[in-house]
Amino acid sequence: MRRVRDLHDPLIGCTMHAKPLSVLREERAAVRTRAGSGAESSDPASP
Repeated sequence: MRRVRDLHDPLIGCTMHAKPLSVLREERAAVRTRAGSGAESSDPASP
């Protein structure tokens, strides 16, 4: 079942620190939300 789930939500990163793509997207959205509220973003790729 895990293999099927990974097809739609692939793991991103090295084997020690891999996270599902959906988790990475949620984390990035949270960073953008904080950045929009006046907090500094720690993500260098974010505008």
